[in-house]
Amino acid sequence: MRNADTRGIAKGVCGWTVVVVACLLLAAPLAAQEEGQMPEMSPEEQAMMQAWMAAGTPGEQHAELAKHAGDYSLTVKSWMDPAAEPEVSQGSAHSEMVLGGRVLHETVEGDMMGMPFNGIGYTGYNNTTGKYWSVWMDSMSTALGVGEGTWDAEAGGLAMTMEYVDPMTKTTKTARTLSRHRDDGTMVFEWFEDREGTEVKTMEIVYTPK
Repeated sequence: MRNADTRGIAKGVCGWTVVVVACLLLAAPLAAQEEGQMPEMSPEEQAMMQAWMAAGTPGEQHAELAKHAGDYSLTVKSWMDPAAEPEVSQGSAHSEMVLGGRVLHETVEGDMMGMPFNGIGYTGYNNTTGKYWSVWMDSMSTALGVGEGTWDAEAGGLAMTMEYVDPMTKTTKTARTLSRHRDDGTMVFEWFEDREGTEVKTMEIVYTPK
């Protein structure tokens, strides 16, 4: 465990080192201009600066995420047994773009299984990998759900693969999610799990604009 922690710390330090170097490269031309000098950058420095600027500039995918911003009433259907009737609960959600229009931040309030429920989620698009990403945390768990995916043109929505640790088996499992807009103006989030080799829908959330 200690070796794993050390590797994680090392990766974090390395990542922040790259960020600091990139910031210094971006700051150097500005400092030179303030002193009345022409910025001097090597081809490698110029390439690094351009790559970091391209990676950090919001684009059309982020503008698409911004369309989800707003306040919503939620109707949540949950299936413990896919063959049985779902449990239905109500809630509300508020979504807004943060970090200069780069990330969609969502907060959810409601009830689940007769208990108060709160959740926080972040969704973004990585210009470098060309994929969407998502993280989720809520009051029903001490874990973090992490997902990655792409736009599914055939399904007409954002399809992701979410990873989570099953409390019963202590193993990492995956689920497929799909977020899409309906013609009536509502949004639908669906969660699909693998049950003994068969994919079944275990959750559906309908977002109705307030």
